Amino acid sequence: MQTRKDRAAVTLIAALAALLAALPAFGGAEGETAAAEEIKIPMLFREGGNDANTVMYRGFIDGFNEQYDGQYELDIEWVPGMAEEIRLKLKALNSARNLPAVVTNLAPEAAFAEALMRDGRLMDQKPYLDADPEWQKVVFPESVEFNTDAEGRMFTSPSTGAPYIGIYYNKEMFAEAGIDQFPTTWDDFFAACEALQAAGFTPLSLHTTETGWITNLLLTTYLGRTQEGRDFMDIRYPTDEFTSEIFVDAVRMVERLYEYTTADAIGGTYALAANHFSISDTAMIANGPWMISSFSDTQYSPEGFENKVGYGRFPNDLMISNLGREYGRGVSMDHDLAVREGAVEWIKFLASRDNIAQQAIALGHLTHLVPLNDDEKAGLGPVNVEYFNAVEGVKLTIPWFQAQWDPINQGETIVSQLPALLYGEITAEEYAAKLAESAKEYRASL
Repeated sequence: MQTRKDRAAVTLIAALAALLAALPAFGGAEGETAAAEEIKIPMLFREGGNDANTVMYRGFIDGFNEQYDGQYELDIEWVPGMAEEIRLKLKALNSARNLPAVVTNLAPEAAFAEALMRDGRLMDQKPYLDADPEWQKVVFPESVEFNTDAEGRMFTSPSTGAPYIGIYYNKEMFAEAGIDQFPTTWDDFFAACEALQAAGFTPLSLHTTETGWITNLLLTTYLGRTQEGRDFMDIRYPTDEFTSEIFVDAVRMVERLYEYTTADAIGGTYALAANHFSISDTAMIANGPWMISSFSDTQYSPEGFENKVGYGRFPNDLMISNLGREYGRGVSMDHDLAVREGAVEWIKFLASRDNIAQQAIALGHLTHLVPLNDDEKAGLGPVNVEYFNAVEGVKLTIPWFQAQWDPINQGETIVSQLPALLYGEITAEEYAAKLAESAKEYRASL
């Protein structure tokens, strides 16, 4: 007869047998190991908008999946719309503790990036950088410094290239208006607007939604004409500085800009403003190099339009660039270590020599660490050449406002109050005071 002890032993043996049966086989009769399951790396990419990002990244995604076939596969969710839609979705996914493995779009969302770091939502990438000499060779040292915290951790990846922002202009319209070179001073800029308008052209593409991107590029570069204004643009999350006379003066300049734009600029979107330039409704648009590919894409521009497009620095020989001093890609802690390490491999894949060169050509992310070879230079399109020529030798840059100003101002106050300013419902001083109030509200929330 079985004793209680015997029955317990039988039960334990049965449980162990069941557990062993559930484990993967690590060797057959010939000592072969079972094939590891391919690891999926969830990510978000935006689909839409007239720039080079979507086309370029589709190629990168295919290249990564081919190179890591059987080991990793990028699991992409394509989000319709512009960058703003991705940012909103990332914030919602963060609240649900379900971020994608690679967290992108952090450069213009500094406050969100810093919140993710404070909350322990991102993995430290520094050990992976330290272990990879080839990766170290292509990243900007100043970007490594920016992305490394006081404890030596690096929660977002350093930059391998930097875009520069200037102004695109329609050379044919300029010629017809009698303008023989792009304006180098603000007085000349407004004189060019007058000449274009007198020749029957609408000078500027502008808009007020989505952080007022194009409008604020012009506002901040107007600030940058003086050292005091450049000092303002070096402040991370300004508050009372918004009420300074230098900023109020720049706001008054914005009111003047809207005398030279389209009827739908107030309340209009970035996409609408970009489209106006691409179909020759307007003569100028302030924007970055990611827009270049759209000028030769007949989905967005008439055939041959790229031959009409010039690219100039802002007045006073100024361009906008963070020069790598911005938050890069994060790796979310919402996934197993194997998935996170696959995410790091994707970030390193983008930092390969050929892919850095492709980003320089397609997106204008330039770097002295990976110069283009002769074949790559020979293949540049006409607007790429204009862009490279504008950037070459530039000495004066300021950071873009999205990396400096608080999210309440960017996402709410500018969008609601800029139209009020332009409709004459509030003064420049009142607009500046509302920005300062919102900035203080953000500071108090930290």
